Amino acid sequence: MARIEASVASGVPGISADNAFWTLGRHERLFKGYCAFAVRLFNGLIPRRDREILILRTAIVCRSDYEWGQHRIVAEHLEVLTVEEIGRTADIEWAGWSDHERALLRAVDELNADARLQDTTWETLAKGYDDGQLVEVLMLIGFYHMLAFTVNTVGVELEGDDLESVPSQATEN
Repeated sequence: MARIEASVASGVPGISADNAFWTLGRHERLFKGYCAFAVRLFNGLIPRRDREILILRTAIVCRSDYEWGQHRIVAEHLEVLTVEEIGRTADIEWAGWSDHERALLRAVDELNADARLQDTTWETLAKGYDDGQLVEVLMLIGFYHMLAFTVNTVGVELEGDDLESVPSQATEN
């Protein structure tokens, strides 16, 4: 396990050798690739604020208390979303978000429901993103779906005193 602890996304704010990493590390070969991909996405082309909106919404649609709790803290720690904005990622109305941010939220819901984006969502995102960023949006959402499926199925426990469950929400917009 020392090898696992040493490879865990060192230097990423708000992330440590937590329960999910210890669980995933039981398959060392996959875990090594997982960590490399996670760090690449965490330091990717998408602005941090947008990334955290996508991850938090993915945690909501996947009902992943673990991912919600972790990334609520990350978003606050990085100061990319306010506590109120974090809560609004669960709102059905998505009031207060820009057109671009609503497209990010829709992208998560659409990929979860239909495994593809609607043309209007893609076009809205393409107004502010280049081709690389568009691909990264899809990969980021898919990555966090995969992680949510895993932590939900194996029952990775929440950590810390300030972690909270996914808020109630509706996915129809």
